[in-house]
Amino acid sequence: MKMIENWEEYSFYRFPESNVSDLIKVRKYLIELARNESSNTVTYTKLRDDCKIDCVFGKNTKVITDILNDIFHYEFLFGRRFLTTLVVLKKNNLPKKYFFDNVRVYGGNKFNLNDDVFFNYEKNEVCKYWKNEDNYNEFKKFEDLTKIKIEYYKSKLP
Repeated sequence: MKMIENWEEYSFYRFPESNVSDLIKVRKYLIELARNESSNTVTYTKLRDDCKIDCVFGKNTKVITDILNDIFHYEFLFGRRFLTTLVVLKKNNLPKKYFFDNVRVYGGNKFNLNDDVFFNYEKNEVCKYWKNEDNYNEFKKFEDLTKIKIEYYKSKLP
């Protein structure tokens, strides 16, 4: 299992913070969305409704935020593109600010691009990655979280 090492800022013991079945359902949805030829983004509301996530925006928005953060970190752990790039706000067709904050912490802003330029670049890379049949067939299945935690902590042993 290949994992990347840039986890200094992440409290891995809390992973996942979301309901695992919701996490798996949303991740599958986003992977299929990335493979879609006509539309590659989804609003937070449509994602919530399509995946039947029990979340009322303004009341318990943290539910959907935790799911997306967990997917973000799961993909990051394995060195894959930021799949949650595809979830956007209706008002500006960009992800929420916390997405870009996460990208800067974990992925760095290696290209020093502004948010909308980075978004378009990353969205295209995410779609290209998941349209690749080899990537899709090998990585579409969600790995056991216990195995991931064990591998992570073993990698930190002296």
